[in-house]
Amino acid sequence: MKKGVQVLSIVVLASLFFISSCTLPLLRHKGPTDDEISQLIRTAPPADAYPDAPALVIFDQDIIEVFPDASYKATYHKVIKVLAERGKRYGDIRFGFNSRMQKVKILHAKTTTPDGETIPLKENAIKIVTPYSWYPEYSDYKQLTFSMPGVLVGSVIDYEILLEGKPSIKDHYSDHLFSQGRSPILLSRHKVILPKDKELKYLALHAPKGIDPSPLISYEADKKVYLWEFRDIPQILDEG
Repeated sequence: MKKGVQVLSIVVLASLFFISSCTLPLLRHKGPTDDEISQLIRTAPPADAYPDAPALVIFDQDIIEVFPDASYKATYHKVIKVLAERGKRYGDIRFGFNSRMQKVKILHAKTTTPDGETIPLKENAIKIVTPYSWYPEYSDYKQLTFSMPGVLVGSVIDYEILLEGKPSIKDHYSDHLFSQGRSPILLSRHKVILPKDKELKYLALHAPKGIDPSPLISYEADKKVYLWEFRDIPQILDEG
């Protein structure tokens, strides 16, 4: 019998002010994968180490910077290896956002095939859709959608999305950061950057036994940095 695993999530809240964000193009290619991710890919366990997993999330990183006026900039970077046929669905990306308050663009997106070929995402593969167009009250909710090219079993999917915007509640920034999913994760990292004189309130939910959900807090010039980092996170399995 498969055993369910509670989802580890972090709720964050900061009291600030806001302004609107700027408009950005949708696609800009990035340079080579950095050494940390390359090392994770090289040393990742083989597929048979995860018999129940459709894919292995090698790297899952969120970096969120909240500015003194409470506008914010967030990058979401995922690197995923497809382990089984059903894992190919990880190549179909849907990223939701509020079009009235947020702007998105893809910083980079590429597929590396099992034989080492790198296939970049093409501009014409990107769409912005309104999934609930028949409900006028949800007309601001959009999804950035794209399908990664050349996805095969054994492929590595690598993409990074930039989100810029303003909070939905004046003077407050809030978010949910999820550190578990339907596939195992080698490295999950969440970083929230605030002005040095601001305080972040957070609540960690469903932390696995033996895991300390407290962030590491550091200072960089006039910034305060909250960092959560977790390794070798098990997948969530359905009951039954």
